[in-house]
Amino acid sequence: MLVGAVRQGAFGHAVMCGSGGTLVELMRDTALRLAPVTPRGVAAMLNELKGVRLLRGYRGAPARDEAALAEIVLRVSELVERCPDIVELDLNPVIVTRSGAAVVDARIRLD
Repeated sequence: MLVGAVRQGAFGHAVMCGSGGTLVELMRDTALRLAPVTPRGVAAMLNELKGVRLLRGYRGAPARDEAALAEIVLRVSELVERCPDIVELDLNPVIVTRSGAAVVDARIRLD
């Protein structure tokens, strides 16, 4: 999966979640919300994604820890609210397992 944020001028930060790794380029499967994002907003973002079926146990595979991914999205939202100098933040990929999630690569660009 992918989690990120980008500063959108007068609007503040837009927080993004989507299918990560090379899938983000291939499928363009992302959802956006303006920060601050609420737990309800994160749930709506995840429901918009085509790739969320992979998290929920596609074709009999075990379900992944969707709550752990949602927590990362919420923390990114809080981070960009507290640190307005962040212009861009990318966590890609975020590996979601059955019992947690881990950020494999991160990039932050400051103003």
